[in-house]
Amino acid sequence: MPNNHDLDAVERAIVAMRRSMARRTFARRAGQEAPATYDVLDVVEAAEDAARPATVSTVATALQVDQPRASRLVAAAVEAGWIERVADQSDGRRTLLARTDAGRAVSEQIHDFRRSMFAAAMQSWSDADRAAFARLLTSFVAHLPPASAHPAGAPGSAPASAARVPEDVARVPEDVARVPEDVARVPEDVARVPEDVARVPEDVARVPEDVARVPEDVARVPEDAARVPEDAARVPEDAARVPEDPARVPEDPVHVPDGPAQAPGVTRPLS
Repeated sequence: MPNNHDLDAVERAIVAMRRSMARRTFARRAGQEAPATYDVLDVVEAAEDAARPATVSTVATALQVDQPRASRLVAAAVEAGWIERVADQSDGRRTLLARTDAGRAVSEQIHDFRRSMFAAAMQSWSDADRAAFARLLTSFVAHLPPASAHPAGAPGSAPASAARVPEDVARVPEDVARVPEDVARVPEDVARVPEDVARVPEDVARVPEDVARVPEDVARVPEDAARVPEDAARVPEDAARVPEDPARVPEDPVHVPDGPAQAPGVTRPLS
């Protein structure tokens, strides 16, 4: 069991590494923008490397965001031309995600930049130290328990809220980046308030009228119900008259006038 000093050192190193490896930190050092679609590329690439299907749900789970947020990120990646939607050959109801040629090129650029940063950090290390670090770090990550591995309060585990702190802190930059977008929508929402408020008196004014019609409508129910047997009783009588009506047609022959037809406006002389 490592001593507390070693664990403290590992914790500080991991927190510092996580901050330095944040997407926006990488982009800032590269002098580029930091689109969240980089994260979508990473998720889809990981699924492709593992020969697993990638979907919007895959992105939501990997990035720990809700489904609508994941859908927006995927839509942005598709619009950028980095991701394409393809039909699942085994399930026509499902759509899979795949990187385009442009997306794979961007992924390689991201990898190259990350590796250059790692290489700079380990520049003074020996080959043996770099190999040992790669082996130990890979083993460390592979043995990290999932967040739900220990219930809150179990021996040797931190409270669930404390376990989520690094994850919540890591999401702060992303949430902050959404603030301008949310703020930009405020004037639009505020502009709709007077229109909605103006409709309130009209809607309220209709309530007494609608309520007043309820007793009248209820009172008509027995009357309408009482007419049902009467209407049903007339059905055989109406059906019996159907053959009789065509039989009366010869009694009303079409009147044909005698002699040639007169032109309009011409008076026939008296005989």
